Amino acid sequence: MGTNAMSFRWRAIRVICLRELRSLFMGLGIYIVTTLVLLACAAGVLSFVGAVSDAGLRTSAEPLLGDFVYAIGALTLYIGILATIAVSRERDRGTLEVLFYGPVDSTSYVMAKFLEHLAAFAIVMVVTLAAFGIISAITGLIFTGGLVRAGILSLFFASTAISFGIFLSSITLKMRNSVVLFILIMVGLGLFSLLEAYLGLMLGEASAFVEYGRVVVGLIGRVLNWISPIAYYRRGIEAARIGDLRMLVISVLSPIIYTSGLLWLAAATFTKKGVRAQ
Repeated sequence: MGTNAMSFRWRAIRVICLRELRSLFMGLGIYIVTTLVLLACAAGVLSFVGAVSDAGLRTSAEPLLGDFVYAIGALTLYIGILATIAVSRERDRGTLEVLFYGPVDSTSYVMAKFLEHLAAFAIVMVVTLAAFGIISAITGLIFTGGLVRAGILSLFFASTAISFGIFLSSITLKMRNSVVLFILIMVGLGLFSLLEAYLGLMLGEASAFVEYGRVVVGLIGRVLNWISPIAYYRRGIEAARIGDLRMLVISVLSPIIYTSGLLWLAAATFTKKGVRAQ
């Protein structure tokens, strides 16, 4: 592809991204969800402070990280759903077809949608970090480097959820199907993670059935570790908590590879199947 063509493509990406990002923040949804998430986390922190104070205990080294992780996780899922809805809705309305008849190809469109939602997540993540800074000042709980590391890494594991949502919308024909499929898959992956953790924590003698279950779940888990956005999320949080350089590098590079692959598949699917609602 020539320089002029690349320049034209990036201009199309920038125009679509900025237009849709502006439209997203003109709505109330993202403000309502972010506010509810932050209020829930603030209530959790205050409850924790009260419990620690009543028991006369010392706080942990990362007293705010747990609630921050929950906030980022909830916002990641929300932005992932928005990415799924955005593409499917435009296909249902026929506006996607009009775009592709114009100066926009599948790669430009997919990249624009990805960057739009990644930028939206970056904004709410910064707001969340600022909110936790205020919570830290009010409660006296220390604002640690783990929060900053988790915030930076969240951009990478959020990219996996966004690209996953865009990919699902490229292989489904209706917005409802895309959203339901995204939610069901995320719930299923979350339940599997809980099952994996539960089996790993079981102590004492286990029956043959439980041991067999551990083996099967372990094998499935090895596969899901590389295709599940939740697995990338868990590894990123663990890397942020420990601060190990090797884990941090893996938590940056592996989501980039995963996201690039899904975006390529989404663009290829649009090119092959077309963008018309059927």
